[in-house]
Amino acid sequence: MTRRQFIRLLGWVVFLGMVGLGTLAGCQRTGVGPNEAEASRVPVVASIAPLADLVRQVGGERVTVTLMVPPNISPHHYEPTAQQMEAVSRAKLMVLNGAGLEFWAPDVIRAAQNPNLKVIELAEGLPRKGDNPHLWLNPVVMMTYTDRVAQALSEVDPAGKAIYEANAAAYKADLQALDKDIRAALAGVPDRKVVTLHPAWEYFADEYGLEVVAVIQPTPAKEPSPAEVAAIIDLMRAEGVRVIIVESQMPPHIAQSIAQETGAQLVYMDPIGGVPPRETYIKMMRWNVNELVKALGAGASP
Repeated sequence: MTRRQFIRLLGWVVFLGMVGLGTLAGCQRTGVGPNEAEASRVPVVASIAPLADLVRQVGGERVTVTLMVPPNISPHHYEPTAQQMEAVSRAKLMVLNGAGLEFWAPDVIRAAQNPNLKVIELAEGLPRKGDNPHLWLNPVVMMTYTDRVAQALSEVDPAGKAIYEANAAAYKADLQALDKDIRAALAGVPDRKVVTLHPAWEYFADEYGLEVVAVIQPTPAKEPSPAEVAAIIDLMRAEGVRVIIVESQMPPHIAQSIAQETGAQLVYMDPIGGVPPRETYIKMMRWNVNELVKALGAGASP
């Protein structure tokens, strides 16, 4: 089944599900229904866990958030479920990163047939490194994302504007504290050269003065050739790189082979989070920096 056929099938599932729910509602007794507080919340769908957490931080109790991409799945290899499609068909707001990350979004939006859905791409118009979409891993950029989420929520729920703006200001203060702590943690790191399995950490590296010497797998679906691997090994030896950043959502076997050849240490960092002890964006980033600082040989922790 092609991806387009899959999305079309999901569209039918959404339609049939809505028909079934409508029939069920007609059979219910008067006065029996969902909790009023829950029903009054603004339904939002968010593509990845860091953005779902951001919406919860800004929206508070005025929103209910459905996550599209599960925490243990790479956004580059995701296909929506029927339940998620139904959530899109009922949502007032869809929060995407944009910059090409959610390749599935246009088909999902068309299949959901939701004329009341507002879609926002948080990376729109921001400076980018080629086609790299991983801007959210820079906490400074996340401050801009926070303002954009507050604005979007205010547009779909004007009555909550003051709450959204206050929550956004409080969360930006938390992000500023995170940014300060990351800079302090990395200040004493003498060795700032790393190789990454995937280009997720380039915006983070630029912000905090790290040097990404090479990316093993620039395209998620395409493994490097033996010649490319050999070139990376030679470069790491020449540059004295001793840390390779890998990710929980991607197979590490190529990085493991390179580490064996070079004596480098693999450091697992998580760009998605959403699982303990990385449930929130801020917890995720603190965990990541702590792992990186330990690998690079400094004692400070964010």
